[in-house]
Amino acid sequence: MTSKLQQQFERYSESHQHPYNLAIHALAVPLIYISVLGLLWALPLAQALGQSHLHHVINLSWLAIVISSGFYLRHSLSLGLGMLALSTAAIVLCLCLQQQNISVALASLAIFSLAWLAQFIGHGIEGKKPSFFEDITFLLIGPGWVIAKLYRRLHIPY
Repeated sequence: MTSKLQQQFERYSESHQHPYNLAIHALAVPLIYISVLGLLWALPLAQALGQSHLHHVINLSWLAIVISSGFYLRHSLSLGLGMLALSTAAIVLCLCLQQQNISVALASLAIFSLAWLAQFIGHGIEGKKPSFFEDITFLLIGPGWVIAKLYRRLHIPY
């Protein structure tokens, strides 16, 4: 992992010390990432391009995956692969919801709202404001930070 990413993780950790806040973030941050991909998936880009039959191929979630995974791959191969795994889970979830005729947009919006509510409760317990209030890039740092914490528990180098 690059020293720059390590520094960002350390700064992110400053407002994530309380055990309850850490537990909330371990669940809520990946759910927010997944729900954002779901919301991007649900935008009618393919329909706007007259290619509605290619909705699962032509949507903005793929661009977000390239950006987020590319960011982490530049800093750490294993964290980049972790982001790709999380992104794959999001795409599989979108496909499953569509197959069951469940609105990806509504499901994603519900997950997004509940996960953010949980995060704000966690920061209330912590007594510190969310990191992204100081630096918007922490919205991209959060998912990798959670994956790095998981890797440490599993003794996976990153």
